Amino acid sequence: MRRAIDYIRAYPDIPLALADLARIAQVPVRTLSEQFRRSTGRPPLAYIRIARLEAARADLVATPELRITDLALSYGWTNFGRFASQYRDNFGETPSETRRRLRKGR
Repeated sequence: MRRAIDYIRAYPDIPLALADLARIAQVPVRTLSEQFRRSTGRPPLAYIRIARLEAARADLVATPELRITDLALSYGWTNFGRFASQYRDNFGETPSETRRRLRKGR
């Protein structure tokens, strides 16, 4: 588990399939899925998605002038509406609202 989580956190911008993650963790896919659900309460792909959203938000906070479409693409989203929706579901605001709020504070 630790290997898988460390990899996800270290490389949130690299495309990652469940089989790849199982290989990194050196366990079968089924074992990986069960362990993720037990320890994080989420399936592995949901954990990856959240890690990518958190990394995208950190980049946006650090560099508010980033184009949101470029940010979404760099973390694997090609559907920008879905990116904005998932971002809002996790952080309570859209990426555009985050950027607006940051610009007001500067």
